[in-house]
Order: sequence, then structure tokens, then C-alpha cells
Amino acid sequence: MQLGDPVEKKHGYRWPGVVVAVFHNIAGEERVVVECTARGVEGALRIYSPEQLRVTDEPDGVNILTVIMHR
Repeated sequence: MQLGDPVEKKHGYRWPGVVVAVFHNIAGEERVVVECTARGVEGALRIYSPEQLRVTDEPDGVNILTVIMHR
């Protein structure tokens, strides 16, 4: 996953958003920070392993370029 990718959780609660950071934890495992784009919780951040996410065509109701340009 790369910065700016629109993503959503594969299972469980819905979490559509945009990748805003990718890093490795102390154990060396990759982690992805997703900023939520769902109305009502937009802007909230969650950290996931890449296996928990899938890349989508477009985040819910948000133009991805607008999200990236405000960084």
C-alpha cells in the first residue's frame, strides 16, 4: 500500500479511508495508517496491518486528490 491509496477494511466494521502513513513497528512488521472518509467520523485515524485492508477505487464521498493536497 502506498500513501494516498483509497482503502477499506476487508472484514468486520466498515472503515473506508485513505492511506496517510506506512511504517514498520519495532518488530519490523509493516503497518498502515488509514484516515477515515466516512461521514460522521471523517478524519479519525486507525492503524492496520496490510492484510486487513484492500485497495478500492475511490474513498466514500471524498475526492482523493483533495485529501492528499491538504497534507
